[in-house]
Amino acid sequence: MKMFSKLFLLTALMTFLWGCGGENKPKIDTKPFEAAIADYCKSKSFGMKIKEFADIDVDGNSATAVCKMVEAEGTYNNMSVKWTFTLVKGSDGKWKVTTHKM
Repeated sequence: MKMFSKLFLLTALMTFLWGCGGENKPKIDTKPFEAAIADYCKSKSFGMKIKEFADIDVDGNSATAVCKMVEAEGTYNNMSVKWTFTLVKGSDGKWKVTTHKM
């Protein structure tokens, strides 16, 4: 019985430690992406702005950003929609949106 209790305690402790690990993504500076998305929305006359980033995945010179977007004038700030933007990094080092999905 004593061996069973030790085994159970060890298993419970390992499960707790592994479950709390989580994925630690490095902090990404969102300013270059904000600028690229703002330029894109302006060029398409969308009238939308970023409320917050839900996720950003950068892979070399390409990136995907998932954003909660709100109406730019601020009339409906309590209502947001999720947009996914695909971006590429140009030779000048600036990010540019190539496509988006709503």
